[in-house]
This record gives sequence, structure tokens and C-alpha cells, in this order.
Amino acid sequence: PAVLPLGRKLHWKPISEQNLENTVWEEINAEDAPSPKVEYDTPATLPVEMLERLFKSTGKDTTSVKAKAGARRKSLMEQVTILDNKRAQNVAIMMHGLGFDAAELKDRLSSLNVEGLSYEGLVQCKEILPTEEEIERLPPLPGDGF
Repeated sequence: PAVLPLGRKLHWKPISEQNLENTVWEEINAEDAPSPKVEYDTPATLPVEMLERLFKSTGKDTTSVKAKAGARRKSLMEQVTILDNKRAQNVAIMMHGLGFDAAELKDRLSSLNVEGLSYEGLVQCKEILPTEEEIERLPPLPGDGF
């Protein structure tokens, strides 16, 4: 295989002399080349070091990026979905409207402390209770009284 300049394939097209006016190539030609003729194939007219610094492949290891993406995809696949997105959003909205976080609401309802909960709030609590299907999808947690 041929060695690529700057470590990658370049898709450059030559610029005609009449199109060089007011370009960086005209400036390079004026500084480096003794004749007014532009020589496209002569590497001495180009600042090769600068081009290499700007465009040469750094050889970054993309496998680590791919590995991270694969691990994230795998962890997403391993997650257990208990509520569909619409139901989860509705539960979150109702919980926010009640003004208690889940742990505090659980403690209040377990101890029958309904202070700060209106009748409508209690009805909402009934609406957000998990269905039998959702309960079956929950893994058993040690020390959980439900």
C-alpha cells in the first residue's frame, strides 16, 4: 500500500493561476518561489511541517471510544423497565404535584399520616400505585415491606 501524505487521503484539486489571487497559496508562492509561476507538485513551496501539524492523523485509539459506547449500550440493555415512558412521566408529574418525594410519601402513607395531603392528593396516590404487572416486574428487595 502507498504511504499517504499526512497519514490520510487528501481530496484536493489544483487551483489555476488566475484563481490564486488573494489566497494563502499566492502568499506562499510569493515568499518561497523565486519565479511567479506556481508549482503545485513541488513540496518545497508548501509549509509541510505546518500542514502535518494541522492535518496529520494523531492515531488516537478509537477502540476505547467504541468500547465505552458498547458498554453503555450493554448496560442499557441490562436495565429492567418497569414503567413505560408515558406512565413514568405521569407518575413523576403527580408526585411533584403532591409535594413529597417518594420516600416521604411512602412513610406518610405507611403510618397513615395524611397531614398535608388533600382528598384529591390521596386519589392521585391511588392512581399512581403500581399495577399487578408492574409489581411482578419488580425484583424483591431485602427489608422491603411491600
